[in-house]
Amino acid sequence: MVIRRAKSADAYDLRILYFEYLTSSPPKEEQDMDLWQRILDKFEKDEKRFS
Repeated sequence: MVIRRAKSADAYDLRILYFEYLTSSPPKEEQDMDLWQRILDKFEKDEKRFS
């Protein structure tokens, strides 16, 4: 198994992981996947978060 930093391209897979396995009451509304991707992109570019 390889563990790596999440990338914006991982947003859809992370949504499934989070809502199906990590929360007991997922939201019913449709998720803004563009927002998820922007957040992941921001984290990916922030070197302070991963040092």
